Amino acid sequence: MKKTLNLLLLFLFPLFLMSACTSMPDPKGKPMPAMTFNHIAPVMMQVNNVAIELMEDSLQAQPHAPFIKPLPVVAENYFASKVTPAMNNSAVDLAGRSFTVQIHEASVAHNYVPAGREMARFLGVGGLDEYVLNVAVLLLLETPELKKTVKMSAGRTIRVNEHSSIADRERNQLVALEELLKTLDTEVERVIRAEYSDYVMN
Repeated sequence: MKKTLNLLLLFLFPLFLMSACTSMPDPKGKPMPAMTFNHIAPVMMQVNNVAIELMEDSLQAQPHAPFIKPLPVVAENYFASKVTPAMNNSAVDLAGRSFTVQIHEASVAHNYVPAGREMARFLGVGGLDEYVLNVAVLLLLETPELKKTVKMSAGRTIRVNEHSSIADRERNQLVALEELLKTLDTEVERVIRAEYSDYVMN
């Protein structure tokens, strides 16, 4: 009797796991919401020009696993919305003043994490897809009097069940992107206001 019960559990266990992994709500083919930066509070710099540069040589050597949004593009759009030049809004002479954001890393690495439980490992189910997101930039302020650079970075790691539907996987990836940008935004605010305080207008 005990042997029969064990065999029954062995048969039902993978069915239970597959059911649990597909029970999340499905958007039924509807597109994921577009990522905007309207909620980002911009920092206005007392410079004549702000440039956002993707350092292609560095970026091409980094992992870019399939993800809901290309991280280099997301990072570029974020910084374009975050840092703005004062231009004609400043009483200070801005000639020769510029601020550059060099994006040296915007990578997404994918790893497979095997199931931890003995039963799940034996059945070959329950593993996790791990995504490691990293953004690293160099901030460069140039004026006729000085040249100042500061390096900064932010990262986020998420794990998604390997049996997740495409909709669930994309939803988790979008949440991870939003959390990464929130962390990045906090750090950008801190660094710019601490290191370039004399050149911030707002």
